[in-house]
Amino acid sequence: MSWLSTWIKGLFHKADDFAKKAWKLLQPFLQAILNEAQLLLMSSLREMALTAARQISEQGLPTDEAKREAFAKIMREEAKIQGHILSDSMLNFLREIVVQILKSQT
Repeated sequence: MSWLSTWIKGLFHKADDFAKKAWKLLQPFLQAILNEAQLLLMSSLREMALTAARQISEQGLPTDEAKREAFAKIMREEAKIQGHILSDSMLNFLREIVVQILKSQT
């Protein structure tokens, strides 16, 4: 190997070491920021779900299926406005949370 390739290889090795050390140092802070963002998102989704449930109860829909469809529609529209996409599993999760919250309030 020439001295240039050895020098470049050493430079990349040092950059890799630096990146690993920087990641190890920054990881706890980034994890805390991500955890806080997750809490804010879940709080926002919880409030959206409670609002949707209140709207649905005012509509007096006849069946559970109609209520589920209305909940999904309201939640997806509101999430889209806020820049989120909700999966079916997330909708089911939120619906169950709302049911438990409303049961505990009565």
